[in-house]
Amino acid sequence: GQQPLAQEVLLHSDTIPLTFSATDAMSGVASLSASLDGSPVANGEVLTMNRVGEHRFSVTATDNAGNTNTQELRFTVVYAFGGFLPPIQADGTGLYSQGRILPVKFQLKDANDAPVTAALAKLFAAPIVDGIVGTDELANVVRFDSSEKNYAFKLSTRKMVSGKWRLRVELDDTKSYSVLVTIR
Repeated sequence: GQQPLAQEVLLHSDTIPLTFSATDAMSGVASLSASLDGSPVANGEVLTMNRVGEHRFSVTATDNAGNTNTQELRFTVVYAFGGFLPPIQADGTGLYSQGRILPVKFQLKDANDAPVTAALAKLFAAPIVDGIVGTDELANVVRFDSSEKNYAFKLSTRKMVSGKWRLRVELDDTKSYSVLVTIR
């Protein structure tokens, strides 16, 4: 079989019509079927990509001689990550005082530029010593702040030693994003 393609689709992207076909010059096609994540789908069925994470679309054709071939397309439905917001410096040059609260904020949007409000997001912090990223320590679950229309977490820097740290946001769409900060 061929290597399955891997690609990303934005959450709630335009509806996608699932169309598929097969040809067999020798004996002709006897049957053709398809499934999305193991559930049968009809040719031309229109879907909205409204569930984040990994998906599998497969098409199986059988010819009149009984030979079967399956092609698979794997894709991931993801959020549009809007980057880390101030006071975090997205370029990693930000200096922050130890013992203070560091607001960590970011936006998630769908394909229509609408804010995503129900993502599962976790924030991790790891010290960087001699250029080597240490062990991630779970900082907390990041919640949607409806007043600011973004995800926000008040990170206490009290237990963070002076030096560089990697802050990493892990999302339920299988993606993670990180930024460097310096605690002084």
